[in-house]
Amino acid sequence: MKVWITISDEAQRAIRSCAEGEWRETGRRQPDGTWRIPLREDIAKRLDQVRQSGESYSDVVIRICAGKPN
Repeated sequence: MKVWITISDEAQRAIRSCAEGEWRETGRRQPDGTWRIPLREDIAKRLDQVRQSGESYSDVVIRICAGKPN
């Protein structure tokens, strides 16, 4: 099952920069500049597990891509 989350343009660029292998765009850019991206449910749950108090999905993605998982 897919879960859709919204992330910032900065987080989308971070994903592209740290992605391994072939990149295939699956997100949809929104009129406000954010991105709606589909995730497998298990990946969304993992993001929720590592999310710190007050963090958005964008914050988590940027932190993980910067090599600071916790």
